[in-house]
Amino acid sequence: MVAEGTLVGGRYRILTQVGIGGMSTVYLAMDASLNRRWAVKQMRDAGSAERRDVMLRSLTVESEMIARLDHPAIPRIVDLVDDDAGVFVVMDFVEGQTLRTLLEREGPQDEALVVDWGIQLCDVLDYLHRRTPMVVFRDMKPSNVMLTPDGMVKLIDFGIAIEQGETGENRDGIGDGRRLGTPGYGAPEQFEPGGVLDARVDIHALGATLFQLLTGVHPREGIVPVRRIRPELSTGLEYVIAKATSPDPQRRYASCAEFAYALGHCRDGERSRRRTLLRRWRIFAGTAAASVACLALSAGSLLAAGHERNGDYTHWMRQAEQASADPVAEQACRRAAEILPGSIEPYRHLIDRYTADGVFSQAEEATYTALLNRHADALRSDRTAWAQLCFDTGRLYWYYYAVEPNDADAEGLRMARIRAAAPWMRDAAETETFEETALAGIYAG
Repeated sequence: MVAEGTLVGGRYRILTQVGIGGMSTVYLAMDASLNRRWAVKQMRDAGSAERRDVMLRSLTVESEMIARLDHPAIPRIVDLVDDDAGVFVVMDFVEGQTLRTLLEREGPQDEALVVDWGIQLCDVLDYLHRRTPMVVFRDMKPSNVMLTPDGMVKLIDFGIAIEQGETGENRDGIGDGRRLGTPGYGAPEQFEPGGVLDARVDIHALGATLFQLLTGVHPREGIVPVRRIRPELSTGLEYVIAKATSPDPQRRYASCAEFAYALGHCRDGERSRRRTLLRRWRIFAGTAAASVACLALSAGSLLAAGHERNGDYTHWMRQAEQASADPVAEQACRRAAEILPGSIEPYRHLIDRYTADGVFSQAEEATYTALLNRHADALRSDRTAWAQLCFDTGRLYWYYYAVEPNDADAEGLRMARIRAAAPWMRDAAETETFEETALAGIYAG
């Protein structure tokens, strides 16, 4: 313990203790030189001089690794202090609480919130995995995620992160070769000699983390389908969690971008079923109206015309769904959009088709935006539906947009996708009646 007012390293004045864990105690401190606040983490006494040296080497490797990273969800380490009072790590102060603390205080969390946090965490993990060399975090769990008052998450404690070289060898951030991780969250291969440690390790741990946030059950007690514990959760999310936490890494999502997309679309099946039921009701209602219309020729003619128009639309959407070739499906969607220019269904069908191969090409973008711009005024007449289409289009760009080959490295591609998605997400975020407005605001930045 360090008393309030203590000057650590001749520079950082301790203000108050803000947290304590098994390996360290965290304080809020004021930088006497820069007049700004930092978090100062005092490491637990290592005991022998040899253990202290190993800990210092570990912290040095961790700080050097983080210094090479640049992501808003990764707090910086700015200084290491080794003095008579102990070993201290000085880092960005993140206001808020860990997801573990939140879970202990409030219990299982709302599905929409957990999906939002999961997508954010997928983004930062995907950033790590796309680096050269790849960084595998290895210790995703609620206690290593800070939640700020504005709903943003921060990934903390890179103590056992590793860098994977081009030949597949792992360079440990802890200074030794132990197979580390937290039981329950860690993937099976993480604890097996010779197990491959790649992005799928973090995908398993994130899936286990989301499982706990949804159910309140620690994953070491066994990960089961989430709806056994909370039947009100969506079946889509249950499937996503089960796939992410599969014991077999080959059955998990291949990347965090794929995982994020699945989270963002986990309720699409239920929405599709609702749209199908609504479409069937409209067909039934149109048929019934046509029958009643036989009593009056003029009214019947109008209703029949309307029914024929909707029938053509249904016909072309069915053609799009059954088409095996993209050009045929695109043409069918164009015909459907001409009949009902205010419907977003043709565009959502194109989005599903364009994401099937994992790439939204520039040729597909040209086709999609040309059709959308042609009917933009009609589409904007229903603000909520337009917001949904903007949100779906934004995610299409965010996760799948492809620039020309070799035009950008992984980070350049990521930034190009974010820039392309931003205006769509801003449109969605500005519509108060849209149910995902908060999430759209996070994407918009």
